[in-house]
Amino acid sequence: MGNLARANSESNTHEIVIKRGMSEREAAIYLGIPMNSLRQGRCDGARDGRMPPPPYLKISRKIVYLRDDLDRWLEQFRIELGPP
Repeated sequence: MGNLARANSESNTHEIVIKRGMSEREAAIYLGIPMNSLRQGRCDGARDGRMPPPPYLKISRKIVYLRDDLDRWLEQFRIELGPP
């Protein structure tokens, strides 16, 4: 059924849509970083000594971050510790 979940009640059908794309604000909250970090990354691109920006889409003037892209982007910062 994709990103659409349906729940039937006696007389109503409720639809819950799980968003694939997020606004800049939603992405910042999801990632736990300031919106300005996302904005600066988009404007400046990857720079030495700075956090690389996550991938995004530009649809007309709207910026959209895809949940899957953000999850993959986060994984590059994973630090796995070995046994002590």
